[in-house]
Amino acid sequence: GRTPLQLADNPEALATFYAGWLASRQIEHYTVYGISAGGPTAIALAGLDTGVHALVLACAMTHRISLPYHRLLIQPVLQRPLQFIQWGIWAYVKDKIRKFPEEAAVRMVEMTSLLPRETIRTHISETDASLLYEVGLQNGPGRGVLFDITQDLGQERLEAVTCPVLIVHSKSDRAVPFEHAEYARRSIPHAQFIESKSPGHLIWIGPSARRDERMIERFIAFNQMT
Repeated sequence: GRTPLQLADNPEALATFYAGWLASRQIEHYTVYGISAGGPTAIALAGLDTGVHALVLACAMTHRISLPYHRLLIQPVLQRPLQFIQWGIWAYVKDKIRKFPEEAAVRMVEMTSLLPRETIRTHISETDASLLYEVGLQNGPGRGVLFDITQDLGQERLEAVTCPVLIVHSKSDRAVPFEHAEYARRSIPHAQFIESKSPGHLIWIGPSARRDERMIERFIAFNQMT
């Protein structure tokens, strides 16, 4: 989104900024919830600050994602043209969401799913479609794509995490492959794991969404008390 990229150029630096920001507000103990491309920064923060009660990694990156034309995409000179392209894509997507909300929900999930379209249809409830409608209209272009696609984290950062950890990931995730969850489980042996039955990257929808949500809430509540 609109987070200034000059704050940091890597997960460790951004985690240091967040730790300082929280300390300046006298927040000494908290839970870190890393979602998608926020995974590397969340992991770095959990390993950096002893005040972290627990870490949740929800469909989260745990190392760099391999992208076609990666070196080309991260060139600073291309960031403004990429923003214009993003703006055009999101304008088109939002128009379709308003005109065809149910079909748009299926297509949104399909973009981050390994499942065929017809299977995805059977996994999306009316509640899911309504949530996707709201989320789709709220999203938009931002410079964060440059930061997101350059995220990388050494294995030593995962091994430095000693607080309780919960990993939630779906095998149907195309955006952040399931291998990222397996990598985190190998690197953080004490981590707990929930395999989501989400039809794609968005674990907040699908047949196990409510179960996953309750398990995450219980994990956070338990570790805030201990």
